[in-house]
Order: sequence, then structure tokens, then C-alpha cells
Amino acid sequence: MSNTRKDMQVYPSRIGINQRGVALITALLVVSLATIMAVSLMSRQFIDIRRTGNMMHSDQAYLDAIAAETFVGQLLASVRRQGQSTFDDLALFDLALMQLSGDMSDDSRVVSVQVSYPESRFNVNTLMTDEGKVNPKQENVYRRLLSAVLADLGENTSQVDNLVSSLLDWLDADEEARIDGAEDSVYEGKDVPYKAANRMLTSISELRLVDGYTETLLEGIPANEAENIEAVDGLLAYVDALPYEYSTINVNAVVKRNIITALSAYLEPGMVDDLMEGAPYEKITEFTGHGTLESIKTSDPSRYQKLTNEIRGYQSNLTVQSNYFLIKSQVVVGKTAVNLNSLVYVDKNGANFNVISRSIGTEGI
Repeated sequence: MSNTRKDMQVYPSRIGINQRGVALITALLVVSLATIMAVSLMSRQFIDIRRTGNMMHSDQAYLDAIAAETFVGQLLASVRRQGQSTFDDLALFDLALMQLSGDMSDDSRVVSVQVSYPESRFNVNTLMTDEGKVNPKQENVYRRLLSAVLADLGENTSQVDNLVSSLLDWLDADEEARIDGAEDSVYEGKDVPYKAANRMLTSISELRLVDGYTETLLEGIPANEAENIEAVDGLLAYVDALPYEYSTINVNAVVKRNIITALSAYLEPGMVDDLMEGAPYEKITEFTGHGTLESIKTSDPSRYQKLTNEIRGYQSNLTVQSNYFLIKSQVVVGKTAVNLNSLVYVDKNGANFNVISRSIGTEGI
């Protein structure tokens, strides 16, 4: 009996070994899960911090853009009060804006401000009178403008009738289509159906919805250095959508030749150059009575008579002072940029200004 006990050996329990292995794996699993959770929480916290920072930068940039809008509006009113109550000298505005952009920028933000002049373009809402009838004088100017833009783009100018009729149908209150025009039946047949607005445009971007107004016509042709192609302006460079009562074109603010060209079918290229170089005009009669118009009085009296009749007949639709201004403010805070486009109204005496509309990101005014 005693010998048998001496010969017996004690072996570790297989169950105990298995239990210790399971405990080790469990501990490793718990540590791994805890590590994953910690990394996940840290990553999420980092993203939340970045998101919060971006939101703060975005809010700050927007508020700075609103501040820039206010400063520019006050600046425009101030310049007008300081002797510019009868005509616009854009050089004074530009000089003041350059100073303003520098004053608002610092180490934490970069502010740039530009001002454009909607009344330097043709107001498409004036194609219809406030009584809902076609304005023939404005229609003739718009037809000439369309022809000039289409010719620049190398497009067929025979589209003018269709383009004018489609836009008039979009603007008028009835649902009867003109010849070559477009009403609900045309728009309801598109891939994404919609109806004609049958009212004035509230934003010039609405032209994209009007039948026939293609991307090329509106945006023009972009420059391509590789193929030696120069940029060509589309229609959006020449038109705007303002309330009907502001049907005037500010000849002191015009920078596009086709706007002046469209005023008369009898203007010659050299006359257009002279009229644009003559700005700023203190009175509109200085424009309509410009000496360049007299250059054909003797050589072609018939053409001269027609030219002066058209220019002077359109005089009530011309001005030397703007009331509407489009303020484009770009503010960069950190890595966040905000582009604010504000349409503002400044009265003739510069007593105050009012914000008519705002858009963020695009110039959809």
C-alpha cells in the first residue's frame, strides 16, 4: 500500500489550466475592447471639437460678413452724402472699399469686399409695365442686347424671337403662349415638371428655368489657355432682376460694351467707345448729347436723325446715379470661408440704406 502511494504522481488539473487560459483571453479581450472604446471616444471627441470649431468659425465668418455689409452700406451712403448726391463717381467708391477691406482684416480673419452695380445692367422685369403690358421700348433694347450676346457666343441670332417670347410668357400673368413662346404645357413636359411663374423675376437666376435659356447663353464660354480660347460673357453679365420701378441704366456704372450698343441700332463701335470713356457724367443730357453722336450729322443725316431719336427717346430710362448695390463679402476665419451677397438700396441723398435680400454662396440675386 505504501509503495503504491509513493509511486503515484500528482498531475495538474486539466480543468484548472483551461480556466486560467480562458481568464487570460478574457482579460485581453476586455483590455482590447476598452482600448477600442477609448480610441473611439477620443476620435469622436476630436471630430466633435473640430465640428464645434468649424461651426464657431462659420458663425463668426457670417457675422463678420454681415458687419462688412453694414459698413459698406454706410460707406456708400456716406460717400453719397459727401457731395455725390447727383451722380456716381465709381473711383471714389472703389478707393473707399479698398481701405475698408484692409481695416477689417486681421490675424484671425481675412475680409474682402466688392461692390457691383445692378443698374449697370438691363433690368429684365422692365419688359412688362406695371399694368402687365409689354413695354415696346424696353423690348427693342433687350432684342438688340440678345442679338449682341448671341453673336459674341457664335450662336444663331434667329433665336431672339423665341427667347423674347418665352421670357414675356414667363413674366406675364396669363397662361396663353405667344407665338414661339412657352407656357405651362412646355414646362410640364420636361423631365422635372414645373409651371411658368407668370410674374416678375425675384432673382435673375430664374432665367435658368425659362425655355431656351441654355447654360451657354447664360454663363458664356469659359477661357481655355490650352486651346487658346478667350472667355466670352454670357447673358447674365448683362442683365439683372430688380423691382419694376427701377427701370433705369446707370451710364456711369456700365462696364460692358453691349449694354451701350443695345441702346440704338445706329450706334457705331467708335461711338460706343467714346460714350463709355466719357463717364462719369454729371447729367444724363451730357450722355445723350455727347459730341460723338454728332460725328455723322453731316455725312449721314438720315442715320443721325434715327440715332438721336432712339438715344434721346430712351433718356428717361437712363440715369447717372444708382440706388441699388450688390455687396459681395468674403470672410475667411480659420479654414472656413463664407461668401455673402447682399442687395442693398441707398436713397439718393444717402440718408440711409436698406437690405433688400441676401444669399450665401452664390450670386443668386
